[in-house]
Amino acid sequence: MSDDTFFYLKDSDKVLQSRISELEHKDAKSFGAYLDIIQTHFRNRGKLKEQGEYSSNKMKSVTEALRQLWVVEAEKGSTFEIFKDFETFEGFLFQSEDYRGHYVHQFDVFLLGFYLLNKIMEKDSGPISNNLHVSSNPNFTWMLTATFHDMGYPIEQINNWFSRFLKMFLKVETPYQLEVRNILPPTFFEYLKYLSEEHYNLTTDQIAVSGQSYIRDWQFHNCLETKLLRKDHGVISSLLLIHSLLTQEKIKQFHTWFVSTFPYEIMPACHAISLHNFDNSEMKDLKISLSKYPYAFLLMLCDTLQDWQRSVQTQDYSELTEIQFSFPNGIPTTDFRLKINAPRKFEELDKMKNRLITHGLIKITIRQENGSRVWEL
Repeated sequence: MSDDTFFYLKDSDKVLQSRISELEHKDAKSFGAYLDIIQTHFRNRGKLKEQGEYSSNKMKSVTEALRQLWVVEAEKGSTFEIFKDFETFEGFLFQSEDYRGHYVHQFDVFLLGFYLLNKIMEKDSGPISNNLHVSSNPNFTWMLTATFHDMGYPIEQINNWFSRFLKMFLKVETPYQLEVRNILPPTFFEYLKYLSEEHYNLTTDQIAVSGQSYIRDWQFHNCLETKLLRKDHGVISSLLLIHSLLTQEKIKQFHTWFVSTFPYEIMPACHAISLHNFDNSEMKDLKISLSKYPYAFLLMLCDTLQDWQRSVQTQDYSELTEIQFSFPNGIPTTDFRLKINAPRKFEELDKMKNRLITHGLIKITIRQENGSRVWEL
């Protein structure tokens, strides 16, 4: 029997697999190791006998890829345990008809962004590459950003889900409110200072060394705190990542790591995660600029585009049918084509367009497959 007997990938996965296989940015940090993990994942994902949208085997193939990224490559075994818990818990979440998957989605966002990030850096040595090098290891920072950005989602939805649980067993409408201050350790509120320092320094083109005294953006800090109290999953995910790395991994004790790797590779990821669920009403003057916040920009773009294979009982909002990337006149230019299946997707794309600013550093075009709608950044 051929080893490829069960080779099967959804069309959107095939597009992404094909594009990633064309990458040539071999000199980038982490590129080769990540590419091997991704290619193995696609092979495993393509050989699944169980072809359901969210089969248990499919989730296990993602868990194994995450283990390779987080445990083998990054040596963050304690933090990886959170992913295994999320995989188990998401089986319960899918009992809600309107639930859309976040566990596999995070990894698929990583795949899409990995392609874009390395395609940009493959030929471009101009402003975008300089901005992405606010991290000393762009691929590692992106891996942290993408694969962890929704880990706080169960906390954001806990009131809704617990109320459903009570209704299921008590047969009555039972309002339920969990207060964040009652469950989070005080250190989580201290971590807000790290994020507000990072925001100030990214905004002013500086890099902070965590643990020293730096200027904070207090408007951003106060907005983060408000969103935290509302259980915003972006802010919670960001703080959870900081907390796990500084406590569960017990690496804060290594001074060299805390003054080099943490500010130069970890904090850009945490900042991007904290921003990705902002909307224009929360900080009216805040635009997600590619030049100032490159990882937040990449996360918001990929998070909006990655919509395939997220639903179980309803059709996905959209599917990826093509990606084209070129460098006319030296400007990175990418063209996405989407098959849009739900009106809500139009709203999401409009919202994204209003939040992101390219400053002419890149040209992004998103086309509805039938050509009736086009979004340009």
